[in-house]
Amino acid sequence: MNQNQGVTEILSGKNVDNVPPTDVDAARNWDYEVDIGSDLNMEIPLSREVMLQQNVLDTTKLRAKDQVSRMMNLVKSIGKTVEAKSVEGEVVLAQAPNGASMMVAKVTEAMLSHGMKVAVTKGGGEIQLPTSFCPSRSLGMEACNQTITLSAVEWPSVTYSYAQSSNQLSKSTKVVSLDVFLNGQSISINDTEGIVISIPRSPEDLPDPILMDREEVLARMVHVPVVYSQFNISRPGSAANIEIIANGTSANRSVLLLGHEKMPTPASYEMLIPLSSIPTNEHDIKDLFLNSSDIKNRTGRFFLGLASLLSNVAMETALKNITKDHLDWEPDVAYSLRVFTSGCYYFDEALDEWSNSGLEVVSTSYLMTQCQSSHLTSFASGFFPSPNEINFEFIFANAGFTDNMSIYMTLSFTLVLFIALLIWARYKDREDLKELGVTPLPDNKVDDRYLYEIVVYTGSEKEASCQSNIQMVLSGECGETQVRKLADSQRPVFCRNGIDSFVMAVPRPLGKPQYLRVWHDNSGEGHYSSWHLAFVSVRDLQTDEKTTFIANRWLAIDRDDGQIDLTLAAANLGEMTNFSHLYKASKEKGMRDRNLWTSVFYRPPRSRYTRMERVGVCTAFVYLSMMTSAMWYEVAPEKASADSYFDLGAFSLSQEQGAIGLISLVAVYPVIQLVVAMFRYAGPRTRKVSRSIAARDRQRAEQREEMGLAPEAEMDVEKGGKEERKNRAKNLKQPFTLPWWFRLVAWLLVLAVAGLSVFFVWAYAMQFGAQKTGRWLSSLLVTFLSSLLVIEPIMVLLGAVIRATCCSKCVSTRVDEDDVDFDEQETNLFHDEEWQHIKPLDASAPRRVHAVKGTSDTTLLKSLRLRLVKEREMMLVLRDILAYLAFVMMLGFITYGSRDPSTFLMVSHFRNAFIREGDIYWDYKEKVIHSDRYWLWLKNIMLKELRAQRWYNDEPPYGLRGFLGDKQNRIMGYGILRQVRNKKDVCRPPAGPIRKIVSSCTGPRDVALEDDGDYCAHWGEKEIFPGACSLPEFKYKSADELESFPTYGRLGTYGGGGYVLPVRGSSSEILERLDFLQKANWIDKYTRAVMLEFSVYNANVNLFGIGTVMAEFLPGGGIRPYWRFDSTRLIQPWTGFGFFILLNEIGFVVATVFFTFREIWKCYKSGLLTYLKGYWNLAEIAIILTSYLAIGLYVYRHMEVSRVLKIFDETYGNGYVRMEYATLLDLFYLYAVAGIIFFSTLKFIKLLQFNKRMNLLGFTFGRCWDDLQVFFLTFGILFFGFTTLFFTIFNLQLEEFANFLAAVQMCFSMMLGKFNFEAMAQANQASPVMFFVFSLSTSMILINLMLTIIIRSFTEVKNELKHMKNKYDILDFISYKVMTTLGLQEREILLHTAEPDITETSQQSETAISASDEFPSKVDSLLCYINDLYFNGQLDLKNPDGLKAAVGRDIAHDQNLTIRMSSGFDRYFGKLKGEKNGHHE
Repeated sequence: MNQNQGVTEILSGKNVDNVPPTDVDAARNWDYEVDIGSDLNMEIPLSREVMLQQNVLDTTKLRAKDQVSRMMNLVKSIGKTVEAKSVEGEVVLAQAPNGASMMVAKVTEAMLSHGMKVAVTKGGGEIQLPTSFCPSRSLGMEACNQTITLSAVEWPSVTYSYAQSSNQLSKSTKVVSLDVFLNGQSISINDTEGIVISIPRSPEDLPDPILMDREEVLARMVHVPVVYSQFNISRPGSAANIEIIANGTSANRSVLLLGHEKMPTPASYEMLIPLSSIPTNEHDIKDLFLNSSDIKNRTGRFFLGLASLLSNVAMETALKNITKDHLDWEPDVAYSLRVFTSGCYYFDEALDEWSNSGLEVVSTSYLMTQCQSSHLTSFASGFFPSPNEINFEFIFANAGFTDNMSIYMTLSFTLVLFIALLIWARYKDREDLKELGVTPLPDNKVDDRYLYEIVVYTGSEKEASCQSNIQMVLSGECGETQVRKLADSQRPVFCRNGIDSFVMAVPRPLGKPQYLRVWHDNSGEGHYSSWHLAFVSVRDLQTDEKTTFIANRWLAIDRDDGQIDLTLAAANLGEMTNFSHLYKASKEKGMRDRNLWTSVFYRPPRSRYTRMERVGVCTAFVYLSMMTSAMWYEVAPEKASADSYFDLGAFSLSQEQGAIGLISLVAVYPVIQLVVAMFRYAGPRTRKVSRSIAARDRQRAEQREEMGLAPEAEMDVEKGGKEERKNRAKNLKQPFTLPWWFRLVAWLLVLAVAGLSVFFVWAYAMQFGAQKTGRWLSSLLVTFLSSLLVIEPIMVLLGAVIRATCCSKCVSTRVDEDDVDFDEQETNLFHDEEWQHIKPLDASAPRRVHAVKGTSDTTLLKSLRLRLVKEREMMLVLRDILAYLAFVMMLGFITYGSRDPSTFLMVSHFRNAFIREGDIYWDYKEKVIHSDRYWLWLKNIMLKELRAQRWYNDEPPYGLRGFLGDKQNRIMGYGILRQVRNKKDVCRPPAGPIRKIVSSCTGPRDVALEDDGDYCAHWGEKEIFPGACSLPEFKYKSADELESFPTYGRLGTYGGGGYVLPVRGSSSEILERLDFLQKANWIDKYTRAVMLEFSVYNANVNLFGIGTVMAEFLPGGGIRPYWRFDSTRLIQPWTGFGFFILLNEIGFVVATVFFTFREIWKCYKSGLLTYLKGYWNLAEIAIILTSYLAIGLYVYRHMEVSRVLKIFDETYGNGYVRMEYATLLDLFYLYAVAGIIFFSTLKFIKLLQFNKRMNLLGFTFGRCWDDLQVFFLTFGILFFGFTTLFFTIFNLQLEEFANFLAAVQMCFSMMLGKFNFEAMAQANQASPVMFFVFSLSTSMILINLMLTIIIRSFTEVKNELKHMKNKYDILDFISYKVMTTLGLQEREILLHTAEPDITETSQQSETAISASDEFPSKVDSLLCYINDLYFNGQLDLKNPDGLKAAVGRDIAHDQNLTIRMSSGFDRYFGKLKGEKNGHHE
């Protein structure tokens, strides 16, 4: 190894441990460069010894860079000298002892017209020039008749080895370069036809071939008769050589399959090549060359498959459509396989790195790599040996638990979970059977045979359950029941969301039910004394006719109107199909029955779709989702896109993962809905006996046994005629059902889907590997959460809306019908003949349903009602106060957790470091007054503070690479100097003599006038020296490129783009660059502002710091300094107090959602316009909207911080990052939280208004507001006059009055006594008099006048409030509750049971009969009289159809009027009576 190769290995870091000890010892006092440089992959060592060794390497690299630069300049100088002293056709060869060779030839361009091969040494590198090669065309000459000089150099090792990108090159490669000179000037060549360069390399780097004999080939064929191998391409633009030797009788029938990122199979491959068609190389080996176009310039894993065709399969047939059946499972073949990749690179001097742009590998061999290029420079080859082997039994050999723990744990956990859920579901299904039972009413008589089924639906409101004694009276067209009790001694009834069935026996038919009166005695304890009734369904078991009584209200003394006695009229078609009723009932039923997930736990017992079946469907959904997401994830990119939009701890979510999850959801849902439909609509195998009939029969048997009667003999229950059975079938229309065996088919589908999905999920996970499996599970979580939180709730709500809207006119639309109603046999009850001739009730006689007193007129509960209502309201007030107190406390913790006392200290430190206020030399505010002083500040202060300096004992700052001068703050990437300047020619001096003297001006300070063009040095448009137009500091960069946004200064606003100088590199390089830019007039008269921008992170206090030090250049000359330093905590630790803050943030989100739904409900109940008229409602809306804004800003800030930290982590802190956007989002977030705290605190004024003193302030301002309006108008006029006066006279002398807004602010400060009287007196001699008048008018007269107005009103309001009582005695109530809870005071026992009075009003005195109770009967009598007098008794008042025909077609269309006319308006006024009972106390 020669000396250059040894230096190359040292510079590459390969021999870092072999750095000479003497150099390491000397490095202890060397300068240590703390800049992170431009290497984005540089890792900073932690060991001091390694730091010393690395410093030696860094110093060596810097020296090597200088030496290589001088060496290259020397070679070019030699070439120019030889050109000057040689003649046309002369060739000069030279070779150094270390192996470097040089050839200089002077030729004419005519000699190049047929092409030329330039070789430096025999057997060395060569450069083949194309026939169109004409260097003079690059200088604008078209004749191509010039004499040129070709200078070719071959270096024995890598020359620019100091560049980090040199690790891409093969260590044994040689470097070939060619320079072209014309008249002593180097020419840049760009030839479109292409220049071919042959670069020598050593064959020692080739990997050893893999040998496989016939036995090993057969052993490695597992699932398909293919032998697999793999190779890796790590860099774009690379080429690959595949060398194959096949021996055996099957060798001539062998084929090669190629795949990218997945193993090729006969059904799926990218390339299929017969081995016989692969050319051989100089060593007589099959050598398949794949250039970058063949492999589509891709990187990553490539899989090779070697297979042999059967002897009876033609190669042409296999190439057209190869299948697994074409391949031989027992081929007679042995393989030798070797794969190596190659690349071509050139050294880009502008970027100071090796690059492959514009290069393509055209061929390779063991000794030479040929590259095609369109330009000339230094060329080298790269060589990347790749692992060839892969475990051929890929899935089963890699099925170990340790390497694939995530998928095994996931499958095991889900299987155990679903088995446990199935066991639980089976148990709950059996428990549900108990709730399906029908309870006979305890007061059924043994001789009563006419049966009604009464189904009571309890509401879903909170505390809707009831334990009080409930009674009822049912009134029909032909009869009424006695007072009947609804109770069940075996099980609890009337529970929230409960459906309770009762069977009632009566002696004869009641006719069509018209009224239902229901009440309870309020005997339940606590909130179980009240009851929320949804509706009641009454079914005639003889005719199967159903009648519904809709309530949807409370029967409670402390809710609604305080009534516990309710009379309901039978719902007509309009009420049954009312949108509100249908939507509410359908939504509640849908959430319990239609939701895929929640229905497992809230399944209605009356549904035939069992819990076990629902668990099975959920199991199939989960596993099928896993399989489908894995299918699509297989084609997803191996690496997630850079815009991963969520990352929290170990969980991350990218756009690809989210899209795959949603696609899986679309694919899975049709299959799952098919299985659900099979379970839901599959009918029973055998229909069971009616539960109502069976329950009544058991009760009759028990009653007869208790009475000592013999058991009843079975009777012929079917005595009804065909017409009766026809009517019954019409009343009970059977819905669509599938045969019973569809339930078995559905179970088979569930088991098949789950089993196959589990297997394929396991197989896919084995191929993915642990890391990709984790990302895949993230996309699966999207599918599950989307279904649980979005899809299923939306489907339930849409279903309820469609049912309530589109089906509102369907007579069959009933929410009281369940599967159990149709899964039972027909009742076929005995129909007594005497029931055929039952007459309707006398319309003139009072009905028992109205006459029974019940509990509607109970006076015992009036005092209790008042007290309970008041206590309930006080509890609501306390709940609101405590809720808002907790809400405000959470906000306080969140705000406090985001703030830190160290932020102020950090900002103060930055001011002391960069601004140095009070420093006699470097006070940025006072000393930096022109551009020369600004350049000095950049070179002496900025550079010193952005770089860690030597320690106090003159030790180098080892271990502080990337830290600021304070040695505590780590810079995020690097800082930049950004200049914003105005465009030229946007301003012209005024016409006249001035324009002759001054021809141009810079114009105003405006964002629209900012320059965004690219320039050469000195802001010119011509290249005044080589490279003058390629300087990056004179090229504009947009705000998007800089990831910046507009910046505010003292004098104006500046855009986010500009001309940028990155502050990175060694200190000497930066100083050199600053000197150059100062000489190149980088800051000139068009410069509007120059900003130093940087971001840091302090791990000691977990704070980010953002600094902006601005120099605003005044149009009138000079500099206006401005700076802004911010410090904030953007990373919250998930331990200790940080975890507590996280809990508060989660609680804040939950509280926001809760308050949102609460306000939506309040708006729905009160109406939109009424709701918006309330001031406190608007305050609540402001709180909610600001809360959602804060949540959005928080999420957006987290995404931005995650993005920046990801860049910081991937680049080891060396990449360009900007924290300004994240800091701005954090600032807006804190503003939003502060606004929420403000509005929430004000809300306490409203919550505490139960105390009369809390209204004192509002009443005071309300009373004096008219006077204050006049006062404020007068004060505003006077204050505006003084402000205008002071602004006019002090505008030029005092900074406090520089603009009108500042003058307003200063005038308010003067009112508060904060002013500089001496400066004002010095600025204007009349200012003392004006100031005296101002103070006298405002501070002494007007302010005291305002206080007098307020105090007078305050006194009046205070005197009035003395005679008022507090609305609620909250403190006494709290004290009572606390004392009784602790047992320190006995709880006051109040009588709360209202014993119902079941006597009828006809049995009482006339004075006791209510006029409203008599009114329906009076109307019936009136209608009978009208019928006899005007219609000769022809009207059938019991038949609505007869009324339609008699009264007329117009009235016939009015269904409500017809119903009111039938039965003497008894139905309509009975409903009014019920409403009156509900609202009248």
